[in-house]
Amino acid sequence: MFSRPAQSLPAFTCRRDLGNHASVAGAKRHTEPCNLQTEDARKRRNKRKAGTEESREGTKKKRRSTQSPSAQLGQRVAIKHIPREKVFRTNVIKNGKVCELPLEVVLLLKLAPAPGSIGQTAAIALMDWYDLEQELILVLERPSPCMDLRKYLEDSGGVLEEHEAKIILRQLVAAFIEIHAKGVLHRDVKLENILVETGCDIHRFRVIDFGCGCTLEEGPYTTCCGTRLYFPPEWYEHHSYMAGPFTVWQLGVVLFTLLNGHLPFYTRTHILQCNPATNDWLSQNCHDLLQWCLAKCPEDRPTLEDLLLHPWLE
Repeated sequence: MFSRPAQSLPAFTCRRDLGNHASVAGAKRHTEPCNLQTEDARKRRNKRKAGTEESREGTKKKRRSTQSPSAQLGQRVAIKHIPREKVFRTNVIKNGKVCELPLEVVLLLKLAPAPGSIGQTAAIALMDWYDLEQELILVLERPSPCMDLRKYLEDSGGVLEEHEAKIILRQLVAAFIEIHAKGVLHRDVKLENILVETGCDIHRFRVIDFGCGCTLEEGPYTTCCGTRLYFPPEWYEHHSYMAGPFTVWQLGVVLFTLLNGHLPFYTRTHILQCNPATNDWLSQNCHDLLQWCLAKCPEDRPTLEDLLLHPWLE
């Protein structure tokens, strides 16, 4: 489904066990925070080495990992478990050879921060990963404190004021300009996939979950993955779309939800035929921006760069 030409990838290393990330092996099958402790790691690793050396000799499956130097012991992280049958894979070039890697790992490596700049990128960073027989495990950066944008909206009473929604959209537009510049298309932009760092006076909004993502292409896409109520009309009409208008539409759905407390569309017919009504108290510039993002024709939508120049965001 995600067949693409092989691409070059930053260096990665291979390991045959979970190393110091012993808590990964015992974590529940949900994305959750965990603390990596040195003493427990040593004890569990020694037991695992003693008990599984024979089975390791008999398996040909490699367990690959980035072994990020930033994934230090005691650091708070999030663990994401993906059943093996749900892992999409793609070909990459490593040391002149083509090898197959999990697509989400490839995308996160494209978005990886420069050394020493964990926490500064638009996307949450991949700290480590383990390609096991039964599942793929991702060890991800976890800012603290934080919550997803859905929970943030609920805690804020279900509707945001314009000035706050403006801050969020401005940050998200800049985030997706950065993500697209690094060759990645997210395809599932929604409240649940936006993380809010709440530990400072001015909140920071970052992007998570690239499980529906793919590499950025200049031409049209003919496969789609994500949340159907966030898909643009051109997908339902022609089963194709372009990366930029697709992302702008989804950002429009996010902005509408923040300002109105509900999604703009609830069925395929609504997406194709209806223009959603907005709250009367919104400014004219805000109305104009929403209508621009949610234009039925993709050619009528702005680019991400155009959005930053709109009067509502200036």
